[in-house]
Amino acid sequence: MRKQLLKRLAGAISAGLLLFIGSLSLSAEIRWIEKNHDFGLMKEILGPQTGVSRFVNTGPEPISVIDARPSCGCTGVEFPETETAPGDTLSIAYTYDPAGRPGRFEKSIKVWLSDGTEHVIIIRGNVLGAPESLDLFYPVKAGPLRLSDSVIMGGNVTDTHTPGYFIKAYNQTTDTITPVATSESSALRIECSQQKLGPGDLATFVVYFKAGALGEYGPVEIPITFRADCTRPEAGGVTVPLRATVLPAAKPLSGKELRAAPRCFPAPDPVDLGIIGRDEAQPVGFAVLNDGGSPLKIKKIYSERVAVKCSRLPKEIKPGKSVRISLELDTRDLPSGPFRIPVKIISDDPVTPVKEIAVAGELQ
Repeated sequence: MRKQLLKRLAGAISAGLLLFIGSLSLSAEIRWIEKNHDFGLMKEILGPQTGVSRFVNTGPEPISVIDARPSCGCTGVEFPETETAPGDTLSIAYTYDPAGRPGRFEKSIKVWLSDGTEHVIIIRGNVLGAPESLDLFYPVKAGPLRLSDSVIMGGNVTDTHTPGYFIKAYNQTTDTITPVATSESSALRIECSQQKLGPGDLATFVVYFKAGALGEYGPVEIPITFRADCTRPEAGGVTVPLRATVLPAAKPLSGKELRAAPRCFPAPDPVDLGIIGRDEAQPVGFAVLNDGGSPLKIKKIYSERVAVKCSRLPKEIKPGKSVRISLELDTRDLPSGPFRIPVKIISDDPVTPVKEIAVAGELQ
């Protein structure tokens, strides 16, 4: 009984191998006439463009395309559903829609054949954007150069870090340009991903901000000039500001260092102004106590909601002493009714370098 089962199993394996070998010998063979396609420079205003890839059935059996799928919805694919006889040619057509897609592109199309093989067609090109798309994606103009942002928002940056910010640039013309970005601030270092931009090409400017080198705390604004041609300094450009808030980084201290360090304590909190009128300069006063073991230096006092003017900051506050701070707040842009405005104090307190005190009241 066991021998009969083994003989049947061996027969089944042999039959399967013969069928597999036979299927290999009958599998179709193809030769691509043209496979990948480069559309070159496309104008968005001309609408979708179509390309074709073709192959010849060089095998002994008919072959057909089972399915073809693009990697993006911007591309459509068409192929015949009938079999292609040996020696005949099969065409696969694809259409790329450039609407709202200025710049270079590269997409793939996977093709599955009836012989079980899979092929990949690569299509690429470069779209010269229409005015509507450029106004949407690259609204800032610097001659033939278009930029993605009118302001670089840097957010909060500590003086020990050097973050990088990105702004995209686009060549809207049919000529090659050599874009450049410059700043008079030594705290900025600017690099561009490409030295030259061909028609419809994209580049990325990276702006590195070494906040500690600025020597300034609180909200800062550093202008950056972008031009389309680095060989012509006199050519017109556009200024894009980098806006950030520079803050001192907190420092880990030992117990001994902590006792010797300056400490900043503003009071009272909140400062209640009561009912006030809509004045250009509203006087505000509060005290800052140094509860530490060494002199305290105040570097900046500001508010992110209203303009703050401080005529004089103390050079230093001795240990155990307090100094009265006098400010003027511009309340003209505040809505009528109760308000609570955070005022930030930046000092050399290593544990809490940024303290906040509230100014409250009611605006008639």
